[in-house]
Amino acid sequence: MEATNRYSLVFVVGLSCLFAASTWCGCKERSDGRSGDDGRPRLAVITPHDERIQKAFSEGFNAARARAGQPPVTFEWNIQGTNEAVKFIIGEFSAAARQGRDTGTNYDMLFGGGRPAMDALKKAGCTQAVQVSPDILAGIPKTLGGIALYDPDGHWFGCVLAAF
Repeated sequence: MEATNRYSLVFVVGLSCLFAASTWCGCKERSDGRSGDDGRPRLAVITPHDERIQKAFSEGFNAARARAGQPPVTFEWNIQGTNEAVKFIIGEFSAAARQGRDTGTNYDMLFGGGRPAMDALKKAGCTQAVQVSPDILAGIPKTLGGIALYDPDGHWFGCVLAAF
């Protein structure tokens, strides 16, 4: 497969997973009333990814929402390294539990980090399983090259494939 086609496939698979996540991650009317400065729903994301990747996914994500008849969201990016993000999230959930709060963090999702990070957050009880439509999952292989692309219990979904 040509490199351009391979990257396009990765991007499409990634957007499919990320778009699926938009149905549950707070992109609808938010119960806490949070919205971006422009009044659009806000999607607060912790990520190790740089601005170039953030821009590509923000644009693709909102384009997919537009095709589905959904309004665009405003992304609020918090850039942290993967290890720092995992420690932060676990710390926030621990603090919420000590204080008797329902929610552990004001962020909707962690975008990036890889399976070890996602598995650590799942094990720590910091993730929530979601059900993605079987129609969406039918077009995404469970594994690629022996690597899981999503958690079988629905706690995380890989949306970027990369080799470093």
